[in-house]
Amino acid sequence: MGIYSRARRRAFRRPKGVSDKFPKVIDGNWQTRRPFEKVCTDTTMIVHHRKKYDLNLYIDVFNNEIVGYDLVNYHHRNGVMNHLRSLEDFLRIKDQRGYGEDHTILHSDQGRVYASVKFEKMHQTYPITRSMSRAGTPTDNPVIESLIGWIKGDLKHYLKLHDFNDINKAIEIYVDYFNHHKVAYRLDYMTPVDSSRLLYLPLNQACSKYNLYKEGISKFIYDNIGLKYLEYYCD
Repeated sequence: MGIYSRARRRAFRRPKGVSDKFPKVIDGNWQTRRPFEKVCTDTTMIVHHRKKYDLNLYIDVFNNEIVGYDLVNYHHRNGVMNHLRSLEDFLRIKDQRGYGEDHTILHSDQGRVYASVKFEKMHQTYPITRSMSRAGTPTDNPVIESLIGWIKGDLKHYLKLHDFNDINKAIEIYVDYFNHHKVAYRLDYMTPVDSSRLLYLPLNQACSKYNLYKEGISKFIYDNIGLKYLEYYCD
């Protein structure tokens, strides 16, 4: 028809310096020795009754526990208050558990909120080192990427999210289930909360668990608590 637009399309360009603000400190090393040593965060979209929501999560890599979250109406995964509230939730839990003074590596993607000055200021009084995935490389954050898939599957098939009128209540129920009732193969079929509690067992109970390790039955907790300590006191 001979109709042409005079508008010129402008290619999106990432703000200069964002990809270099925080290096990929973790760099594929996800091994941990204690809770809150390494924590990863990301945001995913959830659809409920034809309405979209952003769910921001913080996962403790030590035992895959959800240690902070926030749910808001959909903002293309860039809701500022969504990220700040979940960060505040994470910092509060970190303090409550007695790890407020312990160093944490916090890993995220290169979302604009994660790279913002406001986000950085909120945690600057804590011993936190930031780590970021490379641009467009979700495999740099595999722990939370894989868990988000499981979580969304559970919400749909196990919790029956569509049966809830209040999505906030549904997410609250699921987080409690995930942390206190959902067993994991990686944790020797324990729940995230139960696996972290084993770190503080009395010595006689710890030795009992150690004997299971020697028999090849239990492995997770002794990869984290330190075999030399148990070998010295229990053998």
